[in-house]
Amino acid sequence: MTIPLQAIAFFVLAPIVLADNVIPSIIGADGLEFTQVEFAQDVLRLSGAGVRIAIFDDGLDIRHPNFGRCIAVKTPEPPVCRVVAGWSAFPGGLLIAGSEDAHGTHVAGIAAGAFPDKLFDDQNLPFKYQRGVAYQGLIGAYKILATSDEDETNSLRDAVDVAVRDKMHIINLSLGTNTWVPVEADAQGIQKAAAAGILMAAAAGNEGQEAGLQSVIHPSWDPNVFSVAMLANTVTAGAAVVLSDSVTFNGSSTNRLVANQRADTAATICYPRCNSLGLPLPLVYSEYDSSDYHLTLGTGGGSGDGTSTKVKPPPDGFVLVVRVPDDADLDNMPSDAMDLMSQVYELGPKLILFAVPAADASTYSDVDNYPLINGTLPVLFFVGQQAEGLVAAAQAGLLLTNISNVLIDIDADVAMQYSPISTRGPDINLRMKPDIAAPGFQIYSSTPFKQYQTWTGTSMATPYLSGVLALWRESKRGIEPPGGWIAAAMTALKNTARPFAYRSPANSSELMWPPAFVGAGVVQAAAAVTACVRIAPTELLLRSGAATQTATFTITNECLRGARTFRLAHNPAFALNMAQDYFGKSFDRFNADAVAPASVRLSRTVVSVGPGASATVTATITLSPALRSAPYIYSGYFILTPRQRQNLTQGLRSGNVQLSLPYQGCSRDYSDPAQVPLVVQDLPKTLAAKSGAICLGFVDDTKDVITCDNDVTDPGVVRVSLKELQDAKNGKGLGFLLALARPVQELVVEIYSASDNTTIIGTASYGPCAKTLRGELSYLPSYSALNDFSDTSAYDACTGVFRGRYTPAGTEDEAVLRVGGQYTFQLLLRAPVAAADSARVGGRQQDEGGVLRVPMRGVLQITGS
Repeated sequence: MTIPLQAIAFFVLAPIVLADNVIPSIIGADGLEFTQVEFAQDVLRLSGAGVRIAIFDDGLDIRHPNFGRCIAVKTPEPPVCRVVAGWSAFPGGLLIAGSEDAHGTHVAGIAAGAFPDKLFDDQNLPFKYQRGVAYQGLIGAYKILATSDEDETNSLRDAVDVAVRDKMHIINLSLGTNTWVPVEADAQGIQKAAAAGILMAAAAGNEGQEAGLQSVIHPSWDPNVFSVAMLANTVTAGAAVVLSDSVTFNGSSTNRLVANQRADTAATICYPRCNSLGLPLPLVYSEYDSSDYHLTLGTGGGSGDGTSTKVKPPPDGFVLVVRVPDDADLDNMPSDAMDLMSQVYELGPKLILFAVPAADASTYSDVDNYPLINGTLPVLFFVGQQAEGLVAAAQAGLLLTNISNVLIDIDADVAMQYSPISTRGPDINLRMKPDIAAPGFQIYSSTPFKQYQTWTGTSMATPYLSGVLALWRESKRGIEPPGGWIAAAMTALKNTARPFAYRSPANSSELMWPPAFVGAGVVQAAAAVTACVRIAPTELLLRSGAATQTATFTITNECLRGARTFRLAHNPAFALNMAQDYFGKSFDRFNADAVAPASVRLSRTVVSVGPGASATVTATITLSPALRSAPYIYSGYFILTPRQRQNLTQGLRSGNVQLSLPYQGCSRDYSDPAQVPLVVQDLPKTLAAKSGAICLGFVDDTKDVITCDNDVTDPGVVRVSLKELQDAKNGKGLGFLLALARPVQELVVEIYSASDNTTIIGTASYGPCAKTLRGELSYLPSYSALNDFSDTSAYDACTGVFRGRYTPAGTEDEAVLRVGGQYTFQLLLRAPVAAADSARVGGRQQDEGGVLRVPMRGVLQITGS
């Protein structure tokens, strides 16, 4: 049974309607017009067999049926245990014992889960393609992420050492930090894996809406790693519940309601083939206070608000309906909700139904809700009008009589489109990141204790890509391609990825989503395997600030026989205004065509290449006046369409497939702060009044806020003892408030005597630095958000703290601010240089950007106590 998402409002059953050659699936396979995994699995007979996929994460429940019900890590004996290697950076080892060790189990299921526990439709037939991408792949479980009861550790390098020893072929990294200065051991680990020829896929990040452009996280921005952006899936796994009588709400009457998200245990995954819950069961209404999570039970009737009568739940089993208050944020429930869940578990329901009337039909609980819904109890989520109907049913004392499984069609303007939370590129030097895009929205996969849940994030898109890499590597039969595994995989997957046009509920366009959002486009699993023509380079990086320039690329035919002929076309993407990105206006989502794209003239529009031969194409790119009016990242794709008349299936069989080549540039000189601003202009008044001030900050980790002890609108003289300033444990430190419009290559704190602002005393250097989060000020050099930061380093600025130490002018020594001294400060910001501009110009290496000097307001006085 399939239900369009928009039909959930009144539960109108209808067949799923998608583009031709798109196959709805819970996970693993979507048709020729989406990821081509279905073709790779069924026609090319690829399953990941023999390929070793290392999951670097928070652990893995090796006992889960998805991986063969392993008792211990062992040599594989298909179809039993497929977890062939394991290692933990923590004393507790690999055993999954707590509720928070869930992320890695979900990730591994997407990449390589077998999914023996199927969801069945009303005809007792399993939904198609309930299996991981590389569903016969071998798994390595490497626990490198700490959970709440473990100390953080830097273990990526150590894990890589073990993974190399274990002969892993692929490493999945659904993790990362927002920094341009990675921990040395992490960087070494990535380089060691690359040297061993291990393919790596890493999450681009989930801060797209908060961080904007140029915020891809490490290690995904490393050139040896596939940075993976997230797309919406075509369907999500839902559930329909049948009531003992109809309920009327908003003018509609029905006895069937639809949950748009589920967390299954064995008790629910077997429906409709079983009745393990013992249905019918009475619905018991409850609600909680969003301030203290106190749960109150209520009967139907009474005042109708469910709080009038305290009742005891039925002793013979019941279904608990929990109404989520309108002022509660569903996605943020877990941080304070464990007390709520302890109350729920104490009541002992057989099933929990969350009702969220304030949410619309497109709202889903995110990955962080796992601690909330983990345990022995299954959970279904109802939103919007479906939640209102559920509340009415519970207050009326109705029974839940049956459960059926449904696939819910993701809205046509969302399905197979870029997800706004996916973090955006390019990198600090305008290299293309992310590299590629894969489904990651509402992916149904395994969680510990034989459970299955739907989660969303680039953490889910990344194992999808890792699974595709496993299929590609399996197709090579262990023979390393010329140039090595990483270069060959980058070429195969990026050459064959499919760019796609911008579409959203607000607007549609013929312009493409840009590489800064989706890399080379949607991964095409089958085309990556069968294509025998390649394009070099895999991306064109253009010189910044050039009104007109030329770039060349080469097409090489590596097919065993026959010439290949292509029609060449230019598909521009919409432009991104770097100066407006801080305000969330890098492009107009209601009119993506607002800025005229670059025009392109190709030296040839038809290319025919014989076996073993190459052809070179030159593109002349000319910027439009609109692009030159502001600092834009402009981009697009050169599309190579086979001229031979074959349908898509025939083309995939013969390797005669569409290819593409992304290009990207900056309309202004990227290294010049005067042309591409480093500091946000025209800040809102409240932020402008604080910007440029020194801040004696106090970091309160319990509230995730930074407060300034001094008045930052009029700093005056700020007094602090040297002992306080140097004590890293007291939470205090000196910061400088500024809004960075883009990443900075280097931040230099220049120190002056308050009595002489012309003679520099010394400097302290940091960087590179991350840009400021939207609507915030950076607390430099520590955090890229003054009022909202994460102590997990997700929002680090320059990975440094100013504690009064500096290098005196003209020396290489180290000194400390003097007790009794008064000091003023200036910040020197150095712009990064675009990768395409890092070339010899006039006999010198053009590798240093221009500088901007910003005086700070306020005087720091060092006291002795």
